Amino acid sequence: MPTAPPGESPFAWALLAFVRRNFFNQSPDVTTVTVGQQSTTGVIKGRIGGVDPDELGKTIQIRASVYAGAPTPTGPGTPASDPNLILVGAYTNPAVLGTAPGDNWHAPAAVDNTVVYVDAADNYAVVYTGTETGQVTIDGLGTGGVHLEFTGNLFDDGKQEQSFATLRPDLGTGDLKGVTGTVHSVSTLNADGTANGVLTGTVQRPELRYVVVRGPGHGTVSVDEVTGAFTYTPDAGYAEQGGEDSFQVLVTDHRANLWQISKPFNGDPVQTVTLTVTPTAALV
Repeated sequence: MPTAPPGESPFAWALLAFVRRNFFNQSPDVTTVTVGQQSTTGVIKGRIGGVDPDELGKTIQIRASVYAGAPTPTGPGTPASDPNLILVGAYTNPAVLGTAPGDNWHAPAAVDNTVVYVDAADNYAVVYTGTETGQVTIDGLGTGGVHLEFTGNLFDDGKQEQSFATLRPDLGTGDLKGVTGTVHSVSTLNADGTANGVLTGTVQRPELRYVVVRGPGHGTVSVDEVTGAFTYTPDAGYAEQGGEDSFQVLVTDHRANLWQISKPFNGDPVQTVTLTVTPTAALV
């Protein structure tokens, strides 16, 4: 929200911002429609992607204490595409986050899976990539499963580590489905292989929703209203004969634009998804 100029009422500027956002809102845009390969039973999965130009989803500033358990080797790991990265191995470790006063990200039983390399082009510095998964409660957003993808490195002669992670909104569950964000952690390594640190960052629950406004003519479709992922199942007879089918999905932020009030769905886009159903006999 813009800051009121000197001498102007902050309330008036706040009211102006509210009116602009809620009554002169920009419509969302559809950015992608991806369609997966048809299964042998005829089921087709895919995803509609969209963006909201003036997103007003709920944003939370994250802070959490971090305790990472000692790593356990799990295998050789996957070689990196960069020839300068020499593979060390793959590891897993438990992690507990959010037990300190003031923390608002709480993960009592997270699991990190990490692949470690040394970088021959950077004085053999230790770097790593991996994922963190687990059930998380974010104060103000709720509880659900999260999937973080991170990269990191050791520094200070191997005494500390830092990582940068991105939430996968399509893999979130429960209250945290569709939540996006990035977080940064810095930890001190202990002699026993454990680590203590702090996680900070920003996460957001988007307003964008996906709503079926016309179903398919020869089957059924379910659309995840938060992520836009869909599953289409043709009727048994139509799966056998094959053909084209389609359905329509409204991409909306449920806010108004008075300039487009006469348009269907207040100008929010309706995406037609057309699918080609291959006869199941040809898929065997």
